[in-house]
Amino acid sequence: MPIDLLRAKGELSIAGSDERHILQVVYELYEVLPTTKWQADDPERHKSRLLFVGQGFDRAQLLSSLSSCLL
Repeated sequence: MPIDLLRAKGELSIAGSDERHILQVVYELYEVLPTTKWQADDPERHKSRLLFVGQGFDRAQLLSSLSSCLL
């Protein structure tokens, strides 16, 4: 079954940046925009959260692909 990604969104912690980045995806259109600065004492500071909406995803393959982006 082919992957059908309808929507994705998330909050990203990007190496070398002290700002939150917001990911917005609709079909094949996407943008990543910096927003507010992380607070030094924020326990979520180095965590990224992603949500995917669609069908036909292979969970293991998706997690493997995403883990290659981690530092």
